[in-house]
Amino acid sequence: MTDVRVLQAGEGRSFRMGPDEISVLIEGVETGGEFSMLEASLAPGVPGPPPHIHTDGLEEIWYVLDGELDFMVGDRTIRAGRDAFAYVPAGAVHTFANPGDAPARWLGIFRPASGIAMIEEIADAFPDDGPPDVERMMATFAKHGVEVVAPPPEG
Repeated sequence: MTDVRVLQAGEGRSFRMGPDEISVLIEGVETGGEFSMLEASLAPGVPGPPPHIHTDGLEEIWYVLDGELDFMVGDRTIRAGRDAFAYVPAGAVHTFANPGDAPARWLGIFRPASGIAMIEEIADAFPDDGPPDVERMMATFAKHGVEVVAPPPEG
């Protein structure tokens, strides 16, 4: 575990997933592997990953800061706007997308902390513009215990 951590705006590590920025707020090494947390954005009209299940026990917690996200969980899609909260337990079929005409921004917590490593590896499959490298994305999913339950979008 780490000592108390306080980040000011703009501090900490960040990386890009295509045109979108992801800021790491706390790393797993700082929490004994218990959880990690990020702040992320998603450009308007961008779909998220294909519907999937985390078979490795990963849980996701989301808090929407700005914009709107559509969460598909099981066979339901729920629109979540500013100040909405979502919990995705391990084993739940899910995905997300930005259906709006403005960027969406959220906080994401992954438990265990390995979720950040997976997100960062997936980010490497996304160029600054254009479609992702689907083969690379699928290989990363397989490495991290993600079972895709619908075919990925054509890339």
